[in-house]
Amino acid sequence: MTYQIAIGEGMQLGVAPTFHGFHPIWASAHHQVDICNNVDDVIIRDGKTGTLYRLPISRDFLAELGVLVRGMNAYDLSTHNPWADHNARVRAALLYAAQRRVEGAKPQSLNMFEPGPIAPALDGPMSEVDHAVAMLVEQHGDTHIPGQ
Repeated sequence: MTYQIAIGEGMQLGVAPTFHGFHPIWASAHHQVDICNNVDDVIIRDGKTGTLYRLPISRDFLAELGVLVRGMNAYDLSTHNPWADHNARVRAALLYAAQRRVEGAKPQSLNMFEPGPIAPALDGPMSEVDHAVAMLVEQHGDTHIPGQ
């Protein structure tokens, strides 16, 4: 089923987080990627099955996340997403918070962190971002969240 929504000028769609206290960084028909409020985990939701996966944010994974964010921003620009600049600002805030956390910032110092809502990716063929997210799930082994 496809939904079509007419949006007036100045209106923005926001993506609901997968869990309370999480912040979406990417949402398409294929995947949603959220970062937790403590900025130490990434949750990936498979758009087809609803299956959830958890990936801890480590120093190594932070580099992969940076590449992924650049791809997200590039996709928004290539599809002329009207919220591309806004999404880039939200993603930059999330990435900066993740960097601070990896460098030793206490999770409590980020507990009230509120970067704002992300707008969804515009429809199109499966993007390179979604391919990269699918590969992350595949490469990082058993990241399936029990009970999901």
